[in-house]
Amino acid sequence: MFLLSKYVFIFLAVATAGVLIATLLLTSPAEADVEKLFTEGTFIQGITVEGVDVSGMTYKQARETLLPAIEAKKAKLNITVAHDSAVWILTAGDLGVTSLLDDMLSEAISLGHTGSIVENSEMEKQIAEQGMDYSVGFEADSLALSEKAASIAASLNSAPVEPYASAVTTAAAPEFEYHQGTDGYLLDEEAL
Repeated sequence: MFLLSKYVFIFLAVATAGVLIATLLLTSPAEADVEKLFTEGTFIQGITVEGVDVSGMTYKQARETLLPAIEAKKAKLNITVAHDSAVWILTAGDLGVTSLLDDMLSEAISLGHTGSIVENSEMEKQIAEQGMDYSVGFEADSLALSEKAASIAASLNSAPVEPYASAVTTAAAPEFEYHQGTDGYLLDEEAL
């Protein structure tokens, strides 16, 4: 009887340990651990942003390294709107353009840290071998863009003029002078 209970105890201990190990290997980190990534975590090997290797850097270090080049890239952004001989150049400042650097860095630093131990290990191995390069996008402020489009539209929009005839009163015989109508113009602000 004592021998049987000893084996049952060993079996239960091994089964419990197996469940704990499986739980540790297959569960994702807690939300608090994920939040620590942004203050204490580092990018895994093989991650580049705009061609700059950020492997081993913290979020803050990567941001400080990349921000000057991203701001310079943003400063070069502009949209040219042309209609007939009129030209408007809308700069990044005019459009309230912001970079998506922080969103992209958040996504990149999460790689190899937010899955289970097994998933993270596979991700780290894959990225170390193949690499992963991120590009930083930009986004215009929709309100600023709408305001600029409305401003351009105000200078371009015109109502149509209907054709008409007017009587010439200086002639001996009745005469009429024909006036050609003109089309109106309405800028499609949504397309801009």
